[in-house]
Amino acid sequence: MGAVMKSFQADVVKEFNMLLDYTRDIDRMISDDELYWLYSLSRHTFKELNVVELGTYTGVSAIFIAAGLKEAYKMTTVDICKYSKSNDTIEIIQKANADLGLKIEFIKSNDLAFVDSLPDYCIDRIFIDSDHNYEHINQIFEHVMRKMSAGGLMMFHDYTPAEAGEVRAITEFVEVYGDLFNGFGLNDTIWWGIIKGV
Repeated sequence: MGAVMKSFQADVVKEFNMLLDYTRDIDRMISDDELYWLYSLSRHTFKELNVVELGTYTGVSAIFIAAGLKEAYKMTTVDICKYSKSNDTIEIIQKANADLGLKIEFIKSNDLAFVDSLPDYCIDRIFIDSDHNYEHINQIFEHVMRKMSAGGLMMFHDYTPAEAGEVRAITEFVEVYGDLFNGFGLNDTIWWGIIKGV
């Protein structure tokens, strides 16, 4: 590994640890390893992105995704606040925007209704961590695929045996429509797929 790459990696780790300290007291349902993968993925992105997160909870994953994006970006996170109070989430995100210079927009909405409001082919990256049941994941695919840009990255959190409906829905979709992806895989409990374009 060259000196420039080593320096870059050292910066990524240093910045990540600072974010961990910043968010340590905020409730979360995502591991440090998963947050590192999301942050590192953003840090290795060198183009403008339109990023959407479905399922905000307290905003921790949105903070890590947005903090890693150094180029121009739009980051929107959407939740109906079933498991958190919207005022708490708004306060956390507004504070992170002010403290860290982020540009996260929080919208209280049903995830599918929000996605339907977007123009086709406009999402470059999406992190999905809302309802994990089989029917909902199938609806996510139905509503989100036409909104994805060519080369866009789709990610689902909690791809685990505990969320058997999500695993089944993703597996069945890939079996039938796998040719819509340039590639797909698993990082910890985050399933990801790169869209060819639809």
